[in-house]
Amino acid sequence: MKKLILPLALLLLLLGACTPFGAAVSPTATIEPTNAPVALEATPTPAALLVLDPLPTLAPELPSSPSGPDLLLARLNTHERLLRDQVALAIALGNCRTTPDDCPVVARETPLEVEVGYARPFFVTDLANNKNFEINAELRYAGPVVLMYVEEGLPYNQQALERAAQQFEQEIYPRTREVFGSEVQPGVDGDRRITILNARDPSNRVLGYYSSQDSLPSQVNRYSNEREMFFM
Repeated sequence: MKKLILPLALLLLLLGACTPFGAAVSPTATIEPTNAPVALEATPTPAALLVLDPLPTLAPELPSSPSGPDLLLARLNTHERLLRDQVALAIALGNCRTTPDDCPVVARETPLEVEVGYARPFFVTDLANNKNFEINAELRYAGPVVLMYVEEGLPYNQQALERAAQQFEQEIYPRTREVFGSEVQPGVDGDRRITILNARDPSNRVLGYYSSQDSLPSQVNRYSNEREMFFM
């Protein structure tokens, strides 16, 4: 027993000698609590990217090639458009086609030889039935601008007719030419005066009319009166 105690005592003495007596032990640092907020650096979260598909490109619609009536109209539109020349049409397609040299542009080149009281035939149009018929009318006024005819058998007042003719010459005619320009001078009849025919209207529908056929030679239109005129 004494033999065991002695070695154990020696071991304890050696251990004590290896440890410095009274050596100070380094204190462990501690973090004092604080009330100041601590800023935490947030880790950014990557945003999701929105990828849009490109819009489809629309190809322009090409016009379809014309055909049929559209093709014919397209061809006509490429040609020069000419004025409606009834004399030229008559020579190319109408009454004067076989004898173009006998188709004049005007009926006469010298002024009309007229006298008050003289009667002559005129063609009148029945607008209700689209027919032409012939009447006789007498020249009742001859002025510097107008020749006034009255259908035979039609009652009228000579003084009123003369006043109307003079008002036409002095007021209506100058103002009309100022606004719309002059008629063709001297025209198909070779006379600068305008003819006004006062006659019955068989249709009872109109107060007056102008017909372009009267400005043509009779070789072009057989119902032409061959004068620059209008019907009242």
